[in-house]
Amino acid sequence: MAEITGGLLMPTMWWGAGGGHERFKWTFYQDPDAARSIVLDTVQNLIRFGSRVIVLLEGHYPWEGLLNGPGGLDTIRRAHPEVLILDGNEVSITEDGSLPPGDHAALQETLYGLDLLGELIDLAALHPGRSEQTSWPSDVSVETLTRFPGVEYDASKPNFAQMGASALDADRMQAEKQVNSIVESVTKSIKAHLEE
Repeated sequence: MAEITGGLLMPTMWWGAGGGHERFKWTFYQDPDAARSIVLDTVQNLIRFGSRVIVLLEGHYPWEGLLNGPGGLDTIRRAHPEVLILDGNEVSITEDGSLPPGDHAALQETLYGLDLLGELIDLAALHPGRSEQTSWPSDVSVETLTRFPGVEYDASKPNFAQMGASALDADRMQAEKQVNSIVESVTKSIKAHLEE
C-alpha cells in the first residue's frame, strides 16, 4: 500500500490488549489503556506532521473496540475531517466485503502470515501430540477455562488454539490473492481521498 500510494510504513505495534487470548502460552498483553494511548497519540502526531491519510490495519479483532469510544478515533475524525483515517482488521478495512470472515490462528490468519512473513511460517509445527504442560502457562488450569465456542483447547490436536478452518489447509497462492485483495481495496480508498 505504501509503495503504491507513496505512503510511510510505520513499525508494527506487536503488543496487544484484550480478547481473552492471555490464557494461551506466549501471549503477551499490555494494559488496554496504555496500548490505546500509544496508537491514538501516534495518530494525533501523524496528523500534526501533515499526514492526509492514516491506515491502521488491526491485526486482531479486539483492537476495533479498543480504538473507539470517547476520545477515540471517531473523536479524532470529527476534529480532522480533512484526514482520511481507515482502521479495521483484514476483513473490515476493505470496502467490498469479498474476503471470508476472520478466524483465530486458523486458515485465514495463516494465509496472511504465509504471504507477508512466509519464511517464519512452519506448517509442520501443527502436529498432534503436544502436551498440556508445554502448551499452557503453569498458572492456567485447563479444566476451569472459560471456553470460547469453536476454539480447540485440546493441546494434543494439530489445530490447538485455532478457531475456524484448519491452518493445515493454507496455500501460498490463496494467501497472495487475499493480501492483494486488501491492498487493492485500501489503495483505491486512499487514491480517491488524495484526488479530492
